[in-house]
Amino acid sequence: MRRRLRNLQRFCRSKGYCGGNTKEGGGMFQMGQVYEIVYLFFVDAAGHSNVVRSNPRDVSDQAFDLLYQKVWGRLREAAEKKGCGIAEVWSWLGDVGMFPVHDERQQVALETALMFARSVLQKDLRGLRREFAKREINGEIHLRIAVHKGTIRYTDQGQQGLIHSSDINWGAHLEEATPQDSVAISKDVYGIMGKNKQGF
Repeated sequence: MRRRLRNLQRFCRSKGYCGGNTKEGGGMFQMGQVYEIVYLFFVDAAGHSNVVRSNPRDVSDQAFDLLYQKVWGRLREAAEKKGCGIAEVWSWLGDVGMFPVHDERQQVALETALMFARSVLQKDLRGLRREFAKREINGEIHLRIAVHKGTIRYTDQGQQGLIHSSDINWGAHLEEATPQDSVAISKDVYGIMGKNKQGF
C-alpha cells in the first residue's frame, strides 16, 4: 500500500498534478509544519480497467483526463465556496487520487470535505456518464470515495511522496473496501459531522 502511494505521488508530480492550491495566492502546506486536522480524500475510478480494455489508448486517456478535471474542479469550487484555506492534489494516477483539505477552522474544513464528496458522487459522476455517452466512450465508469482525517507532518523537502502517515494508509485501505458509487466516511469523521450526517 505504501509503495502504491509513493508511486502514485511520484507520477502526479511528474505531470504537475501535485501541490496545487485552490486559487492564485491561496494557502498551501508549509514545509516542516505539523497539521493536526487534515481531511484526506481518496477517489478511485472502479471502472478503469473496463474502459481501458474497451477503447483505443487515446480515448481512454481522454476519459480519465476528464475525470481528473471534474474532480479537481469540484474541489476548487467547494474550497472557494466555503473559504477553505488549503485544498490540494497530492496524487493522481489516472484512475486514483488523494486530495488533502485543511483549515484552521475545523468546521470550514469539514464542510468543504463533505461538499466535495457529495458533489463528486451526486453531480460529477452523472455528468461523466453523460460525457462518456456523448463522446462514444465504451465502458462504465464507477467511483469509490473515502474520507478520513488525521495529523500530517509536511516534509522538510516539501515532497508529498516522502510523507509517511498511518492516517494516509488507513484512508487508502478504507477506499479499497468502499462499494462502488459510494462514499465511505471513517468513524473519526462521522463522529463530528452533526447535522451534516444527512445525505450520507
